[in-house]
Amino acid sequence: MKTVISFILLCFLGLQVQAQAQKSDLSPEQQARIQSKKMTLALDLSEAQRLQVEKIQLNKIVFRQKMKQQRKASKDNGDTLNKQRRVDAMELMLDRKIALQNQMRSTLSEDQFQKWKKLQKRRHEKMKKKIRKKRKKHS
Repeated sequence: MKTVISFILLCFLGLQVQAQAQKSDLSPEQQARIQSKKMTLALDLSEAQRLQVEKIQLNKIVFRQKMKQQRKASKDNGDTLNKQRRVDAMELMLDRKIALQNQMRSTLSEDQFQKWKKLQKRRHEKMKKKIRKKRKKHS
């Protein structure tokens, strides 16, 4: 059983890497559909759950793109983040994560939710390693 789960996770991660290279060419709807199908494979979602996850992912992607555009615009204007703006941005990000977690909890079964939490934790650790490696390279 562990071998099967490991194989699924490896396939999931392989698809994730491949999708990242092409991410900029895709519309938010296409990105959400692909992510929901990946989650369907990893978590064995029903069709109703997949559609609900797709909506959640679409909202997340659209919001992320909007925030990215705002950051780029403020950077182009020469605005810098002062302490209060940084705190507000962190609070907004954490509020969004809490809302996402609550939406996923209501959509997924308990077992699926626990698997999703593990996948999120692994993804977070992977990103931390990547950032550390990038910082180390530039130092």
